[in-house]
Formats: sequence, structure tokens, C-alpha cells
Amino acid sequence: MGRWYLVRHGQTDSNAEGRLQGHTDTNLNAEGRRQAEALAARLAPISFAAAYTSDLSRTRETAGAILDGRSGKCESLPDLREASHGAWEGLTYDEARERDVAAYERLMESGANFLAPFAPGGESVSQLVQRVDRARKRIAEAHGADDDLLIVAHSGSVRGLLIGLLDLPIEAFWRFRPMPGSLSIVTVSEGMAVAELWNGTAHLGASHAG
Repeated sequence: MGRWYLVRHGQTDSNAEGRLQGHTDTNLNAEGRRQAEALAARLAPISFAAAYTSDLSRTRETAGAILDGRSGKCESLPDLREASHGAWEGLTYDEARERDVAAYERLMESGANFLAPFAPGGESVSQLVQRVDRARKRIAEAHGADDDLLIVAHSGSVRGLLIGLLDLPIEAFWRFRPMPGSLSIVTVSEGMAVAELWNGTAHLGASHAG
């Protein structure tokens, strides 16, 4: 029996400002670095067989703090990226609405349509989940059933991993919300996966308890 430790990267300035990051490469801010250090302390007792991140700086920085002083493999997989938000990357939702009212209204109306793109030129939930599942299968094939694995990803890709690991329908995607710096744990055994923890934030202090 092994465990997949699913971490959402620490906070960035774009997170704090409510901006759509998507594939834009952003770095952790001071709060995000504090969150990464708190994750490192919480996960210090765990011996990871391997670690994986997306290829964006905010996940690699978070993983770097967790793995500081450890030996072992850490691989960056582009398939673990957040969903692309196309023309709206870097904007807040209010700015996106001001830029293209019609496109924004279509997006809000199509929230239950998982084939519709997040934004003009962006990916859909379906495309994101399919992409993330490629990464999940690649990781699973590279490891034994008893391996403990660290996966540092994004809000959308953590949701996608959970859907794949637990064999949930895509309709469950919007029912989960991982916070920056959060930890979720899925135990994987022969033919079975169980969510032990979702969106754990107790390590971040009383204001983030969970």
C-alpha cells in the first residue's frame, strides 16, 4: 500500500490578487515560501520514493523546499500544469469580463459543459483532466504499489489527479477546491484508492486550519 501526497503549490502574487495564472510561469511570494516551509515540516517524516511537479516555477519551488536536504528523484512533467486560460491569463475575472463581456457570459453559462474552454484560446476541463491523467498513468507505471510519492501541482491538476486516482466522474471536478499550500493524501492499493485527507492546511496555522 502506497500513498500519493498531492500538494498544491504555495501562494503567488497572482493567487493573492485573484489573477488567472494558467500556464504563465510565476514564482512563490513570501507567503508562498512560508507555506512551502510549513509543508516541508509536515512532510519531514515521509520517505518519498520519488517526487513530481509541473514544469512551472511555483510547483518546482514548493517541491524544492519540501525536498531540501533529501536525495532522490524529482521530475517535472508538463502534463501536470494548470489549465491554460488562453487570452485571459494574467487577468482577474473582473478584467476578463470588461475585456470581453460576451465571452465571459458564455463561460459562466457553460460551467456544466466540460468541453467548453475556460477562456478564449484556453483549455476545457475535459482537456485538462485527460492531460493530467496521462501524467498519473505515467507515474503509476514507474512505481510499485507500496511507493510513497510526492506530487506538487496546481488547483486544476490536483483535482484531475484526484478524479483519476479515485475513478470519479468528470462532473466531480468543481466539487473540490485545494487551497494554496494544501496537502491531500490518497492511499493506493491493489484495485483500490481511498482519499485519507483532502485540502489539509493545519500546517499553515490557525487561520488556515484544515
